[in-house]
Amino acid sequence: MHSTTKHRSTVRLGVEQLESRLTPAAPYPNLSAFVTDGILHIQGDRFNHAFQVDVYDDYIQVWVVGPGSINGVQPPSGWASANFSGAISAVEIDGNVSTDYISVSDRLTSARALDITVRSGAYGDRVALSGQGHITGDINVLTDSGNDQVNISGDWSGASLSVSLGGGSDTLSITGSVGSITALDAGSGNRDKLTIPDALYLAFKPRIVNFENITRT
Repeated sequence: MHSTTKHRSTVRLGVEQLESRLTPAAPYPNLSAFVTDGILHIQGDRFNHAFQVDVYDDYIQVWVVGPGSINGVQPPSGWASANFSGAISAVEIDGNVSTDYISVSDRLTSARALDITVRSGAYGDRVALSGQGHITGDINVLTDSGNDQVNISGDWSGASLSVSLGGGSDTLSITGSVGSITALDAGSGNRDKLTIPDALYLAFKPRIVNFENITRT
């Protein structure tokens, strides 16, 4: 009897240790997402993030790619997501101090006035914006130090774009159309690269600064 009891105790402890490694309390990313005064705020924590923001006609969807939670809620299976509707005039994204992949997609079927600001962390981030020509407003991307990559694709002809890259060897690629450019600033780093349509470069050349390598397409 004594031997059997000891054996069961050992097995139970082993199972508890395994569960403790797999619970959401482990270092999985959590996003805080909330609306105040018509602004949808999306804020990361100190862990690495990969998340998508999709703008639809009636709502904006935020979802985490891979393990993670939104406002502390993690589904038992699948990726965490949350929808926000109502009068939202702006989206402000702050990846916090971490390495992030942040993607924003225009999935609208008609025009919508919406300002979008993306701030990323300091460890080499990836920001991707995909447009379909429906978002009208100011688009601002601000990265910190680290070797960041920013990709602007699709149709942003109704938007005004501003990109400010921090220190590091950064890459900015614009493969679609943009209504206007307020500023494209590579910051204090070196070996910064810009790919941009020739028409945009010629139209807004005085507002493009600090890139060591520019490819005009």
